[in-house]
Amino acid sequence: MRRRLLHGELDIVRAEMVRRLRDKSKGGGGIVQDGDVAALTEILRGRGGSEDPQEEE
Repeated sequence: MRRRLLHGELDIVRAEMVRRLRDKSKGGGGIVQDGDVAALTEILRGRGGSEDPQEEE
């Protein structure tokens, strides 16, 4: 059961990364920007994905 949940979470992360890469490539920006890895780490830790730290308080 835990493995299935983990694979589901990985699928969600993969889909989000693909969506962001498409958006960034259309905008002409770089593929990975500052803060992307840190934000992904926080999301995977279960702390949410808010860009504004004050929103989570």
